[in-house]
Amino acid sequence: MNVHWEKLKPIQKPFKNIINKYIYMKKTMNSEIALQNLSFITEEESLTKNNYVLKNNRIFSNTDANFDQMYSVKDMEYMIYFTFNECFYLIENYPEGRKSLIRKVYQLYDIVEEYYENSSEKDKVFEEMLDKLEEKLDTLYSRYILGLCTYYSEIFCNKIYDILYDCAKEVFYKKGIYARRIVEEGSDSDTEEGENESKENNTEGATGGPREERENESKEETTKNKED
Repeated sequence: MNVHWEKLKPIQKPFKNIINKYIYMKKTMNSEIALQNLSFITEEESLTKNNYVLKNNRIFSNTDANFDQMYSVKDMEYMIYFTFNECFYLIENYPEGRKSLIRKVYQLYDIVEEYYENSSEKDKVFEEMLDKLEEKLDTLYSRYILGLCTYYSEIFCNKIYDILYDCAKEVFYKKGIYARRIVEEGSDSDTEEGENESKENNTEGATGGPREERENESKEETTKNKED
């Protein structure tokens, strides 16, 4: 089957525009959902009240008195991840309201952290996610609120700290090796001295020692005097 690409060219551009428009609409819709989640959670100031409904990536108020469901940490994970990352996208791409949104997302992080600490469940994946979200949030705060100079100077200081820490670790590691060698050599020399002393003592024991020699000398003198 022969495809005439030249004939398809007039169709490609409108189709590309449709795709881009769809992506934009999808992204806009996701951003709206994330902002609704952010608004609901920060207004409630807690996730422990269990007065909400969780549906896919959305969280909203529970209006059904008969509906009473407890959500696990695993159930909450996707909604929290989605909300944070969509907010990060807005912060990085839209300067208007950026600083207030960063502060709002910090408030969201504190609520989520408190929720997890009060939960009886412990999930390593959830903990790692919180660590990464906090790290990303700190980066955005340094860059957009403290300013680029502070942001890059902080990165520079952290790099210098890491280099100095590695150097100090290397120095103390080598110092520890040298110290162990000195101690081992000292213990070896002490052992040799001890062996030499024991040999000398054994030699003295075999000959009778200085005291016996003096006694022998005095006996010889007495014998000579008698003979005279």
